[in-house]
Amino acid sequence: MCESSSDTIIRMYKKGYSAGEIAPLIPSPRKKDAGVCVATVNGVIAKYYDDMLQAPIRRSPGRKDEMSEEHTRLLIEIVTQEPDLYLDEYVDLLEHKCSIQYDTQQIYRKLRKQGWSLKVMTHKAQQRNERERHRYWLEVADLNVRMDQLCFFDETGQDERGSRRRRGWGMKNSRVEVDEFLHRGEHVSILAMYGTTGFIDFDYVMGGYDGDDVLRVFEHMIVPQLGSYDLGESNSVVVCDNCGPHRMYEDALIDMVEGVGARMLFLAAYSPIDNPIEMAFNVFKQYWKRERWCANMPLDYRIRHCMQYCYATPEKSALAAYEKCGYH
Repeated sequence: MCESSSDTIIRMYKKGYSAGEIAPLIPSPRKKDAGVCVATVNGVIAKYYDDMLQAPIRRSPGRKDEMSEEHTRLLIEIVTQEPDLYLDEYVDLLEHKCSIQYDTQQIYRKLRKQGWSLKVMTHKAQQRNERERHRYWLEVADLNVRMDQLCFFDETGQDERGSRRRRGWGMKNSRVEVDEFLHRGEHVSILAMYGTTGFIDFDYVMGGYDGDDVLRVFEHMIVPQLGSYDLGESNSVVVCDNCGPHRMYEDALIDMVEGVGARMLFLAAYSPIDNPIEMAFNVFKQYWKRERWCANMPLDYRIRHCMQYCYATPEKSALAAYEKCGYH
């Protein structure tokens, strides 16, 4: 196999791809329009770590090729507690626990056989308090509302890097380079209101929002679009997260919301998984990157265009986001 193909395999492996996912993407030197076999990919990976002295294949005299059930259980315990280690690190930890040196290929095969594979990890904030999340969901249950009565308010930000695309077309075995000025550009903060019909409205400032800005947005954008909770109207319960500017004038915000007959809730800290607008912002940012043609248009137009068209079916997608966050 040529050296460049080996580099490609190692680069993809470091990004979290499994050998089975990498193999079809590496052209076979013997078969046209076919990929290499998984064994070849595993061999390149093993050689790379051996050469880097990160995972030498170590064998003990009289060592059995097959890992025992007890040692397999110890390995699974280690991987469960620390899923982000390299194979050679698992070799060292397992040796420390059972005094037998297994090689990296044995560790790899055993993990695969047990149903484990390399995946992109999600990071959960340690500050998240499950008790506070439970309290929030009790408040939602006590209100006894339909999904369309809930609307969400949150902030996101964009700058020039938000339009930068990560991948581009190029010839095989060659790099794809784009000349550009590497700078952040001017940062824009966007506060948006989101409901079961999609994005309802937005506000933006250059730089960041403070408490006074949030108070202004609530008065002129949020409150006029809220319905009556007692009458069961849509968008009659507004939900915010716990960032500082949202809490700065908390009492004033609640007074404004309740003044029009609506209700206000605050999410538990560090709980974006309970906030459908977080999913909507992810789609919005991807569409912002796609629609570079309107980069020179007025900022108000660009934001409105991306919020309006980032979903092909806004209402259906919004309902799916609500359900995925646990609202039924």
